[in-house]
Amino acid sequence: MSLEQQAQDRKRFDLPPTVQDENLETVEAVSQKIQDDILKKFQSTVDQNFAEAGKDNLKVENIRKKAITSDLMRDLQPKLDVLNERTNESIQKILKERIRKLREDVTTTN
Repeated sequence: MSLEQQAQDRKRFDLPPTVQDENLETVEAVSQKIQDDILKKFQSTVDQNFAEAGKDNLKVENIRKKAITSDLMRDLQPKLDVLNERTNESIQKILKERIRKLREDVTTTN
């Protein structure tokens, strides 16, 4: 090894590994290109979907607000369903009892 080559080798060790060889692409550069390609594809897909959806769907009035109590309703809905069933059963029981009493009254008066 000549002195010049040793000096060049030392120079190479002083540089960060990403810039040692100007002819090769670094991992960072390759990953940046991939990221740019993906972002361009995503942006074109989004633009195309918005164009297909039309401008009417993008109005603020058309955006549905999430109810403030939506999490409460989600948690309580099973319990409310059970209570509704019990309420309906109780109403049916009361109505059947009234109908039975009316029939008895009709049969006793005749």
